[in-house]
Amino acid sequence: MGRFERGGWTVAEFCRSESLAPNTFWRWRRKLADADKPMSRNGSVGKAAFVELADAAAPAPVWDAELELGGGVVLRLRRC
Repeated sequence: MGRFERGGWTVAEFCRSESLAPNTFWRWRRKLADADKPMSRNGSVGKAAFVELADAAAPAPVWDAELELGGGVVLRLRRC
């Protein structure tokens, strides 16, 4: 949207110059506007938040996980 906003174009002019349908322009404008909104409590709308879970310099923890898939199949994950 930066080129459109900086260019001083009308939507029709911009869409013609970019070979873009106006309804596509408006759909992307809405999507980009929604991406700038903070996330709702249920996480359904808005910008994703990334949280660092561990210090990259710290040694990786040791862990084991087992998932029983049924029929005698067990998935085992181990990090040493």
